[in-house]
Formats: sequence, C-alpha cells, structure tokens
Amino acid sequence: TACRWDAIGGLVNLGRSSGEAIGRGGGIPGISDDGNSISSSIISSDSLVTIGLWTKGVGWTELMPPPPADRGNMDEQYGTAWGITGDGTGVVGLYWRPEAVWPDGPAHACIGFGTGGVVDLGSRYANGRANGADFDGDVVVGWTEDPFGTWQPTVWEGGTITVLSETNAMCDAWAVNGPGTVIVGTAIDSVSGPLPVRAAAMWVRDQSGWQEQILGYLPGTFGNAVGNVVGKDLTDNATVVVGINSYDNWNHAGFVWTPVLGMVKADDFFADHGVTFPAGFAIHAVTGVSRDGRTFVGYGAEAVWGAPTRSFIVTIPAVAGVPGARNLSGLVLG
Repeated sequence: TACRWDAIGGLVNLGRSSGEAIGRGGGIPGISDDGNSISSSIISSDSLVTIGLWTKGVGWTELMPPPPADRGNMDEQYGTAWGITGDGTGVVGLYWRPEAVWPDGPAHACIGFGTGGVVDLGSRYANGRANGADFDGDVVVGWTEDPFGTWQPTVWEGGTITVLSETNAMCDAWAVNGPGTVIVGTAIDSVSGPLPVRAAAMWVRDQSGWQEQILGYLPGTFGNAVGNVVGKDLTDNATVVVGINSYDNWNHAGFVWTPVLGMVKADDFFADHGVTFPAGFAIHAVTGVSRDGRTFVGYGAEAVWGAPTRSFIVTIPAVAGVPGARNLSGLVLG
C-alpha cells in the first residue's frame, strides 16, 4: 500500500491498496518535490489495478478513466504507476493493451495528468515503460524493447522516442533531473573490466543529443550481466547521483556518486559525514536524493537473519567550500 511520512504526522497509510483488495499490485510509488503529491498503483472503482495520484487535501484521483482507446484488463490490471513529475501534477508508468498484435507489445509507456487520463507515449518496437519524469513532464525516461525483447534505456520528449544506449542486456533509464537535461540509469560498461558490467550511467543533453557517461560500479560486482548497478535519482545540478549496486542476484549495497568522489558505498559516504546508523545496519539502496543534495532516502537492514528491512531519511547540511567536511547530520529510521 502507498504511504506518506512527514516529521509531524509520521507514517500514514494512504489507502486504496490493490494488494489488500485483490492480492495484486505493481509499480513503485513516487513523491513530488514538495511532498504534497504521491503516485501509486491503486485499486480502481471496478476492482482492478490502476494508476492513481494522491494530492494532499484531495485524496486519490484515478487516472484511468478516461483511458486510451486500446486500454484493457490484463491479469486484473489496467496499468501501473512508476514515477511522478516534480510538480506533482503528472504520473508516469505503463498501461496494458491486451489486444495488441505482435510485434507491438501489450505494455506501453504512458503519462497522465489529473482527470485528463493517461496518454500513450508510444514504443520504438514492442513493450515499454516510463520510470521517471522531469519537473513538468516534458521529458520522460524509462525503457523500450528491441526486436529481441531486451530493454533499452529510452527518453520520450516532444513526441520523439530516443534510445539512449543500444545494449545486449537489460538496461533502462530511471530518473531525470528537474530541468530535464540529465538522465541516470544503467548501461553496459565494456571497458573497465574483463567482462561487461551493467554499470550506473548518466546521459547529458547537449546541442547534438544525449551524451553517455559511465559512472561505474563498486568493487566485487559481477560482470557478464550478472551484476546490475542503477542510478535511481540525482540532484538538479547532477553533482550527486544515488542508487543501488547489485553485486550479483543476492547481494546489494546503496551507493552515492559525485564528480569528486566517484562511486562510493553509501555506508562510507554517510559515515564520512558524521551519520551514525545502528550497529550492524547495512544500506541496501539509496532510492532518492533531494534536488539540492542535502536529503537522502533509502532502505537497509541489520546483518542478522530475519532482520526486517527499514527505511531511512538522512539530512546533511551543506558546507560550502569545504570538500569532505564532516557535518552535523540527522537520521530517521522507519
């Protein structure tokens, strides 16, 4: 179920859980820059999974209806939400097209604004999904499939679909900064080691298009598409990128990347800034960073069998002109 946390009210269940209602769900909830809007997959008025937008003081709005003409019920789902615009007015994700004829896949990336319903963003070849958007929804990022079904990092802008990196492994784009000029996700690094690694990547737009920069991976990450390192979020000026480093199919660590430090384990980054977690707590992923780079969110667990996964919020006051300074910091564990 989607939920919202703030320092005054704590954790609040927002309701409309499709998991509780019919045992099905999907997608990832998102939050606007001001924290007053939430995107999530929710239970529809006719008891199917659909795309929803929660607004403070209003509650939930279903973005389907009105649906695209080819929308339908696929395994009790109309569609799923995977991200939200920075201004909180739009939701991105995918919707289902059960009558689609090969090779045009049954899942298409979409974006929806309020009561206007969702709009098909189109696909390069077959299936696709939108994972994130810039502040106002002009730039949307995610993945589309190639003819072999392999995910390719993709950006939709101005009615144009652009594949950011042609890959032979499952890679995608996850987030774009507020201005819509820098994208992060994952791409193949075939240079740094003997086996290609799905490494965190950045794409920066210039006059000639989107230019790729491999951000790297943590030591010990398996190659040959076994490991997977994904940039999950970034600051507006793209000087901080956060994400998850999957060494293999079982072991994960959160990371923080900056132009000065490169990629480092989130545990080490926060320790260097004076943040103290409970003994034995390991950060598994850093899933978000504020636009100014001061606040981080993610999840982790203590290294004890059966220990529950816990979310966290870390705030690090900025110290201008003091590289590597240790700051007085705040930590909240959920």
